[in-house]
Amino acid sequence: MRRLIEEELITDKKVPFRMDCMMTTICTDRAFPDVINDYTESPDGNVTGTTDKYTKKYGARRFERLMNYLIKNETITSRFNDAEFSKLDKAAMWAEILDFIEPVIQTEKNDGEKSKEHVKFALYSGHDSTIAPLMASLSPNLWNDTDFPWYASMMLIEIHEILDENSASFPSKYAFRLVYNGKVLTWLVDGCRKFSHLCDVSVLMNRVSRFASRENGGCGGQPGGNGNNNNGSSGSLERLWSSTEQSAMNHAAKFLMVSMLTSFVLGSILTCCIMGFCRRRPRRRQRFESELVVNVEQDSSEFAEEEPDVVID
Repeated sequence: MRRLIEEELITDKKVPFRMDCMMTTICTDRAFPDVINDYTESPDGNVTGTTDKYTKKYGARRFERLMNYLIKNETITSRFNDAEFSKLDKAAMWAEILDFIEPVIQTEKNDGEKSKEHVKFALYSGHDSTIAPLMASLSPNLWNDTDFPWYASMMLIEIHEILDENSASFPSKYAFRLVYNGKVLTWLVDGCRKFSHLCDVSVLMNRVSRFASRENGGCGGQPGGNGNNNNGSSGSLERLWSSTEQSAMNHAAKFLMVSMLTSFVLGSILTCCIMGFCRRRPRRRQRFESELVVNVEQDSSEFAEEEPDVVID
């Protein structure tokens, strides 16, 4: 797919090919380039791929494969490492959402009366890049590599009060329901019962409050965001950073240990070589001095033999 994009779809290497180009084209009924114009429907409604000169070069169902390729490139950063990037990106938004939820689940005020001072309906309008990281940060099971929020997608978080006092499934007496494009996905959140439409709200709060904070304002935002986080968002972004820093420190510790061990081995080898050289050098000098003494003695004896006797009158 990368070769197809580079050879057939990109005219300017500096401008990347984005999925938005395909989405706006197909939604406005405009023609695709021939190389990816194999997304057709047969009379019975089944999607079929056409056979042409590009099939041999790039394979069949190029439109579908290209879409999946682009979607994976878009979503991999949102889901990687338990959605660490999504948690960082949407920390401020989750803090604002929690500001609407927490007054609802507060059972009593200081005077003992039930709190009614809360927003009953909050509406946010965003982009595909808003919904995807929000859902990815909730649970790794909610999002896969080939899903993408299409136009007019809608994500709902409902808070329900449980009136059954004897219900052991909802110890907090409040539950939440997660709906995405008409499908209930509550049971895909870690900690919720399988195929259950409702889950105790504490599961949602425990998951989100660990990273929800306005301290960073989201990626590219200003620290502090808009407004004050009066609730403190018990799990601030510092916890997210602490886990990331802990992982980095573990890698740094491993690297340091390996470096120290390597330095020890190399240092030991170098020290042995230097000590061996130093040990051999005195012996060589001693041998040179002894040879010099012998040579001097021999020269002296030869000179004495050759020198004539001198008689002084």
